[in-house]
Amino acid sequence: MQEASELAAEAESTGAASPQPPGRHDLALLAVGAGLSNASSMLTLVGLTVRLYDSGPGAVAIMFAAGTVGGVLGTPIGGWLVDRYRNRPLYVCILVAQAVTLSALVAVASVPAAIIAGLAIMGMLGAMATTCTSVLVARINAEDDGVRGFSWVSTARTAGAMAGTLLGGVVAAGPGLEVALAIDAAASFLQAFLISRIRTDRDPRVHDRFAGTSRRSLAGLAQLGRDRVLTVRLVAHVVTMTAMTIALANEIFLVTGVMRQNEVVYGVVVTCWGIGVLAGAVVTRRLKGIDALLRAYLIGTGVMAAAFAVTALFPHPVVNAIAWITCGGCAAVQNITLMALVQKRTPEAYKGRVYSAAGTTLIIANTVGYLSAGPVIALAGPRNTLFIAAALIVPATLAMVVVVFRERVGSEPATAAETENTSATKNGAT
Repeated sequence: MQEASELAAEAESTGAASPQPPGRHDLALLAVGAGLSNASSMLTLVGLTVRLYDSGPGAVAIMFAAGTVGGVLGTPIGGWLVDRYRNRPLYVCILVAQAVTLSALVAVASVPAAIIAGLAIMGMLGAMATTCTSVLVARINAEDDGVRGFSWVSTARTAGAMAGTLLGGVVAAGPGLEVALAIDAAASFLQAFLISRIRTDRDPRVHDRFAGTSRRSLAGLAQLGRDRVLTVRLVAHVVTMTAMTIALANEIFLVTGVMRQNEVVYGVVVTCWGIGVLAGAVVTRRLKGIDALLRAYLIGTGVMAAAFAVTALFPHPVVNAIAWITCGGCAAVQNITLMALVQKRTPEAYKGRVYSAAGTTLIIANTVGYLSAGPVIALAGPRNTLFIAAALIVPATLAMVVVVFRERVGSEPATAAETENTSATKNGAT
């Protein structure tokens, strides 16, 4: 028991188990950094797309594939690192590595092969940074307030991506890719400075000593497999994300082919999705407890499926715009509630690897959606593709309904904490 008391005192002194999180100061710095990162990344992405346009669609496809492969490789590595080393200095090191990589790319921006390699590295580092953000947001916020933290970060990321996309065309057409890369590098340095100013840190070594947990990188998947609610929720999210990706890829064909509208209308409708994401992030801030998270997900998936079907039945720009605002809001609810559910149901020592396992599966789902979109659209046509997307969401929703009814969700928020407390008691007894 004396050992357990000493460990508890150590956890409190390192800030890893502080009952009172620093709150808005740290969350604001994390959110601003995330928004800044997304904005500068979109500047680079637009600039790279314009630069590689003359090399043909194959080069552009390889560019996106390189970032995706890097993300798939980097996410599990990030989860392992986050559950092994102190998170704040680790995050700063990752951001500095991003800045150095982007600075090096400025000198080789005219060499496509170097750009592709650099994008793969940036994909890895970006995935690691995302895992760090998720774990620190969960650490900063009290358990009941976790949704609010993820909501603010989601809002900042979406706003940053929208701003970066708008400015990316201006920078690409004017100063060029080199300037976009330099801005991105400077933004990474600035984000590293912001993260260094947060007061919250997480030392996973303390939680390893409490829980006696494995340091294996696959421990996150094993932890997911032990939680039926979280496993089914993640599988359902993968199916829903695949449907969303297919619907978004289908949009250009729906607007220009079925509706007979031009590219301006297409741009407006796509922007509506981003507006919906911002609105959905605001809505989630009032959610409290696992019951509310699961109900919000079920409502969001049901509404999204209905919106896809209505757009297919009534293919009109106004209907499409309203549906896309609705779907964007539902997408935000689904993403934020998933992150909050992982926070509430995962023991502290496993959080990095569980977040990374979830992130890896979502990247793969996004890739599968884009790869399958072409054949689906070609065979079914734009309107039927939306019906197919809606049909994919239905079984995912029903699976979650079954799990919700079979679980006693009212007692779930204590699951992760109870696991840690039990382990700590056993370790103290020995």
